[in-house]
Amino acid sequence: EGSLPSEAANFIQSILHRVSMSRRMSSASHINILQASCNELERIASVQESISDPATFARLYLEGQAVYEKIVRGYSWSHNKSSGAGGELAPATRTNIIRLHTIANKLNSMFSYVDAENKMLIRILKVKMLAVRLVCVVCNSNKSAKAESDEFLTEFEAVLMDIQDKDLCKYKFMEAFNALALTDSKPGQLANKLKPLLIKHPPVSLQAVPSSVKQAKAVIHEPVGGSETV
Repeated sequence: EGSLPSEAANFIQSILHRVSMSRRMSSASHINILQASCNELERIASVQESISDPATFARLYLEGQAVYEKIVRGYSWSHNKSSGAGGELAPATRTNIIRLHTIANKLNSMFSYVDAENKMLIRILKVKMLAVRLVCVVCNSNKSAKAESDEFLTEFEAVLMDIQDKDLCKYKFMEAFNALALTDSKPGQLANKLKPLLIKHPPVSLQAVPSSVKQAKAVIHEPVGGSETV
């Protein structure tokens, strides 16, 4: 068993490094590399049990990055449709927003022994998912977005409280939104401020995934309200 887990761990590390470097490429190329990397991580998770959970954690996060990129580089998520009242979100965008919601919740609920750095990254991914959802509701619906606005602000404040002042500069989205010091928290105002920040500050790339990460093995159904215990 000796070298195999070590080789597999190095393989995961090389994938994460490649993804990190691909941030300098075009959005389309970055998405292609993220998707190819997800496939490779899924394959190694299925054949190398000792590294399966860390590989699955990394794959989910990279998939979240890819889905996020597809949403914010698209048009319909943040633009009102001119036809009819309260435009209709493009089906692909709607699917991606649901997928991002699922990924963020899985990362934050299905894994244990996640190190502090990665824990913060997956919590911020959830904050950004809630921000994206808020912008989508404001721009593509006539219904009130107060619930989405409140949920985003609550989550943002909870995460912000756990970041030390000296570390805030490491989390550009959190730093930038906090610096706005908004006094008006109306959904429309929030959405207008969030749009450029969400495009400018995509999810940060994973630097490493500890081999200690464990995935819950119980079947967890998609949340329909209330909390699930494993």
